[in-house]
Amino acid sequence: MDVRIPPDELNPRPPITVLLAEDEVLLRMVIADDISALGWVVVEASSADEAIALLFSGLEFDLLLTDVHMPGKNDGLDLARLVRAERPAVRIAVMSGILKPEAGHADLYDIFLPKPVSDVIEPLKELAGTCVEMRPSRSLVVRR
Repeated sequence: MDVRIPPDELNPRPPITVLLAEDEVLLRMVIADDISALGWVVVEASSADEAIALLFSGLEFDLLLTDVHMPGKNDGLDLARLVRAERPAVRIAVMSGILKPEAGHADLYDIFLPKPVSDVIEPLKELAGTCVEMRPSRSLVVRR
């Protein structure tokens, strides 16, 4: 008799990890709290430059949520471009109160959220579903 143990029971997937790049401290705190309430891990960066350093330090993450206009050498679109090139499986959400979605930027992100953002959670949950689908999973077959 074979008993098949589903992958989620054998080895539950770790929580979704979100890299949040936002220079507005209060907004970043609110968004981080909302994401954490889902049981997800949030790694905060106050600039695209800081997020890029985290990317190249080897930080593993499933979702990137970034503002576009931030202080520093790089902006959120530069960050999105690097993440897309270095980690194509990572899902990317871009938010901005100034930039409007343009055809030239569409390949850099999966969703665009205009600021002020009333709800980041539902769009992120949608993106997270595609992250989980892409993660490898294995079933265990126990033979008796």
